[in-house]
Amino acid sequence: MQDIEARLRNLQQVGALRTLHDELADQLIQTDKTFSTDDREKFPRPALRGSKDIVPIRTLAELDAEGRVMQYCSVVYARDVRNRLACIYRVLSPERATLEIDLSGSHPRVAQLRGFQNGPVAHETWQAVFAWHRSALVEWKERQARRKSAKKPTKHAR
Repeated sequence: MQDIEARLRNLQQVGALRTLHDELADQLIQTDKTFSTDDREKFPRPALRGSKDIVPIRTLAELDAEGRVMQYCSVVYARDVRNRLACIYRVLSPERATLEIDLSGSHPRVAQLRGFQNGPVAHETWQAVFAWHRSALVEWKERQARRKSAKKPTKHAR
């Protein structure tokens, strides 16, 4: 930890901070036994359906590829996705971005929307994501209601 603190104090450029971040993320992935090394690992079914412009990431390999394309460490979210605490989506339009849906509350909610290198996205992208989320959430609520009604015990007439 002291080495990391010393390196942080000596940083002169943003690029050096990105390099340190990437090194630390790689170390975390290598040392944390909860990270799978099997790129074929499939994640649980996403809570919200995708669309042509908002595509669920379904495997560890896809999550790793998303991080490489967008230049950030998306693979650190694998544990949350695996444990059904989050879903990650690739946003293709109106601009390229990555979306995290948080599943830890009473319903799926938009947690993060990041552009290239964790940068901000345009207002139009937020609008598109929120419109998709509203629509997908309606379907999610309908599925939850059907599951609840299917679990209710039926009363038998005598």
